[in-house]
Amino acid sequence: MKKTIKICLLWHNINSENFGVSALAIAHIKMLIDAAKKNDIHLKIYCLGTPNINGLGIKQEVEDVLNISIEHINFSAKEMVKGFFSINGFKDKYFDYDLYFDIGEGDSFSDIYGLKRFLILSLSKILPIIKRKKVILAPQTYGPFYSKVSQIISSIILKKSYKVYSRDFKSSKLLKELGCDYKEVADVAFSLPYEKKEDLLKSVGLNVSALLYNGGYTGDNQFNLKVDYKKLIIDIIDYYLGKGYEVHLVPHVLSESFPIEDDYETSIKIKNDHYFGNDKVILPERFSSPIDAKSYISSLSLFLGSRMHATIGAISSEVPTIPLAYSRKFSGVFGSINYNYTLNLYDLDNLECMKSIESLTLKKMDLRKASISSKENALCSNLEYQNMLEELFLNHD
Repeated sequence: MKKTIKICLLWHNINSENFGVSALAIAHIKMLIDAAKKNDIHLKIYCLGTPNINGLGIKQEVEDVLNISIEHINFSAKEMVKGFFSINGFKDKYFDYDLYFDIGEGDSFSDIYGLKRFLILSLSKILPIIKRKKVILAPQTYGPFYSKVSQIISSIILKKSYKVYSRDFKSSKLLKELGCDYKEVADVAFSLPYEKKEDLLKSVGLNVSALLYNGGYTGDNQFNLKVDYKKLIIDIIDYYLGKGYEVHLVPHVLSESFPIEDDYETSIKIKNDHYFGNDKVILPERFSSPIDAKSYISSLSLFLGSRMHATIGAISSEVPTIPLAYSRKFSGVFGSINYNYTLNLYDLDNLECMKSIESLTLKKMDLRKASISSKENALCSNLEYQNMLEELFLNHD
């Protein structure tokens, strides 16, 4: 008889309008399933985190492809506390699992998005740990932690978790300084499947982050960029049009419910306001999933983007890529697989950034070779992580 392991995937949201979040969840779930199959183990999978968005079909698509049923539970701090104290029967909903894997939606184990969000995500880890559950922190970014409160809480969680995996060397440095036992691997989204599309000659993809374009959640350059991001985007498009490229605007967050985050609506605005009637500036139809987006990206001859998982999709489909970073997570994730072409928008001004883009475009073949090599580095690292998952499942009782 097959051994069954019931796992709770904290902050894995397949049906997310942020394709970076769903790409992480899909790729990680596939790894977990593949690891379990090697040991003839059956997994019961429950995702716990941000509420599902109605109308998205990503979850159903993934369930069909992986031949598994995945239940999603919307996280509620109030209900989890009730469950902790077994009030009104909430115990089974939050604490009846064998293993907990927390991926923190990639980069939310930090206080850069505000202390409230950090505390909510921390609660979901702390309570199972207190219940003596095995909490595994899946490959993600850790920090920065600016407040004293977040520094203390994060240190407790990291030291009490059953296993801790980092996805970048900068997070690893922080974990080492905290005296935490950890293992560094690659971002699991490098293993997201896709369908290679026919190459589009002299084409450049540009992912515009609506969040950066709108000045962050606060609207006043929340991420302290040195560049004027709106001007930079127009300068980039004009530069490539002048070089005879088609420019494909590639949204990676499609959030009709939260316009400040909606790359698609921002791309429409850019097209209408600046390039209306210009058939060399192309906005594809809305992508159905991160797999769909990555498949489209695979056809392009060059890619630039400010959503990190859009650029991961490009590198892992062997497209020459110039990441336009708003945080340290970019250089950490890409540096860990020896892809060293990230441009930090918080260090460079517009002129410096454009000069770097022009220089790197002339070295496009070097970028392609680097993307192929870095993809292999990431996949080898992900295979190592999957082997560790196999061992974890095999030894679980």
